[in-house]
Amino acid sequence: FVSYAPSRWQVRLAYQGSSFANGNASLRWDNPFAETIPGATFGQIGLPPDNQFHQFSASGAYQVTDSTTATVTLALGRMLQDEGFLPATVNPTIAPVALPRSSLQGRVDTTRAELKLVSALSAKWGLNAAYSYDDRDNKTPQSTFNWVTTDLQPAATPRVNLPYSYTRNLFKVSADYRITPRNKASVGVDRDGQERTFQEVSKTTEDTAWARYMLRWDWIDASANYARSRRDGTSYTPVPQIALENPLLRKYNMADRERDLFGTKAFRDGLF
Repeated sequence: FVSYAPSRWQVRLAYQGSSFANGNASLRWDNPFAETIPGATFGQIGLPPDNQFHQFSASGAYQVTDSTTATVTLALGRMLQDEGFLPATVNPTIAPVALPRSSLQGRVDTTRAELKLVSALSAKWGLNAAYSYDDRDNKTPQSTFNWVTTDLQPAATPRVNLPYSYTRNLFKVSADYRITPRNKASVGVDRDGQERTFQEVSKTTEDTAWARYMLRWDWIDASANYARSRRDGTSYTPVPQIALENPLLRKYNMADRERDLFGTKAFRDGLF
């Protein structure tokens, strides 16, 4: 990485990358049930494929005033995986099963941006605001795959791969009030919006209002907080390419929800 920091602002540029190469494409083993399945003398499974990850990031901070600082971060990444497909079966008595292409041609682009503003309005009051954007764009081609079940015969129903993507927008605003040097109260509101592809709920929005009180007494640090949140989403629609679900069940992280959360904690300074 490289960085530059003059008087009121600073900039940092970085690159992160990884490359994984597996010298073994598959694992084979003798089939203990070979006598009951004609031609299936051994089994085969694919091993973790070769893949790459690249990410370029830039971050900066600017001191707007003596009491206000703004920071920004931007990261662009790409994940690649193009290992050749193994055959659908190693049983020579089964006719070759056609694949839609020779490899996955997997590609996922990621974008993450974050903006923060921190301001000390006075000796007692503080203001914080933040916005983050997180996007995963899965550009892997979608195709229909024929497959073989237990090395016996081609399955009656083909499978379709689901290149899952999502976009998340998160807003946070909070204010702090220093009651005494050892006591501080905070309040804030958050909004978390998410959009997804190939999921039962395509869009959810969750709003949260919270309050927190923190104090330091002698050698004890303690806090109490309360949060009230509500999540609403689009209609719950099963994805056709996924196996049938129980209509009475819902994925908890996508279901509409109202929640009250209260918590306290206390610990001795220097122990945690």
